[in-house]
Amino acid sequence: VQSELTRYAVHSVLHLMGFDDLTPEKRRPMKREENRLMKQLADQFSFSKLTLTGGK
Repeated sequence: VQSELTRYAVHSVLHLMGFDDLTPEKRRPMKREENRLMKQLADQFSFSKLTLTGGK
């Protein structure tokens, strides 16, 4: 679940940076960048250690 939430966050940030995924031609570069960033994050952080604490 944590890595999926991270993927959504990365995907949203890419949209804010101007990436688009409405067509296959635009989707491919965005997906490549999304995967690159996810790998970079996974190399530095353990998604399994991320937890949702409900603000506690």
